[in-house]
Amino acid sequence: MTIQQLECFYAVARHSSFVVASTELFLTQSAVSKQISHLEKELGFGLFYRTTRSVSLTEEGKIFYAGTEQMLNTFHSSVAQCRHLHEHTEYTLRLGIPENTEDFFFPHLFSQYHLDRPNVRLIPVKCQVQEVQSALRSGKIDMRLAASDMAVQESELEYHHLFMASYCCQMHNEHPLAGASVLRASEFNFCRLLVPPMPAAPHTRGIVEDIRAKSPNATLSGEDVSIDERLMLLYSGEYLALTPQYNCAVKDGLTAVQMDEKYNFSFGAFTLPHPGEQVYSFLQYAQDYYRDL
Repeated sequence: MTIQQLECFYAVARHSSFVVASTELFLTQSAVSKQISHLEKELGFGLFYRTTRSVSLTEEGKIFYAGTEQMLNTFHSSVAQCRHLHEHTEYTLRLGIPENTEDFFFPHLFSQYHLDRPNVRLIPVKCQVQEVQSALRSGKIDMRLAASDMAVQESELEYHHLFMASYCCQMHNEHPLAGASVLRASEFNFCRLLVPPMPAAPHTRGIVEDIRAKSPNATLSGEDVSIDERLMLLYSGEYLALTPQYNCAVKDGLTAVQMDEKYNFSFGAFTLPHPGEQVYSFLQYAQDYYRDL
């Protein structure tokens, strides 16, 4: 017995019509009829007298109707109360992030999530790789945002893939490299390049080391440079910034050129097994957010 079966029965009984009930429920007439047939089969008795011109309740149907009305009223009231509680209860999610990246990663996602889920407070917590397990177990963090190649050795942790990420190179529109379609590590000689503030991450370390090897005359810096400072340097026209594409700000006067796809990587979150409804809700939101970009 399902809620939909009860809803179909209740609508037909109230209107004495399959046609009106199907319109009210946004179902086809055959779908409503099928739901009631399944219900009658499960109960073991008929609920309606059916003729080509009318529909009326059997004696059993009249008794069942009174109980169904009370049951559905209680059900809908309980759902409404639960939704109100859920929407007005404040939750806190502590998101583990690498050192010095609170203003660099995910600002757009965090801002949009706050608009859509104002009752959930996101708190970035600095958390290094070696302390992920203890931080999760102690409740210091609810998840650790990271690339899939983060060196987490604890097999008990679950990795939740959020999206495939790539790198781009952000620069002033008038920079000589602004017209390129794709950039490779060998094309940064004599350039001043700002790198992301997490050079120890394998995916970042790999691309940075590749650029150093193939563009030995490039100047790489910027691990401790804030977002605002990076933008000021980019607008000067003298710097480029190596940036994960999901965090590449759209600004007038700046452009972004895709890096070679060999540098793509998976980004997600590490959690303990069965981390809880709010964590799963955030992960699903993030997956949908990046899929729709």
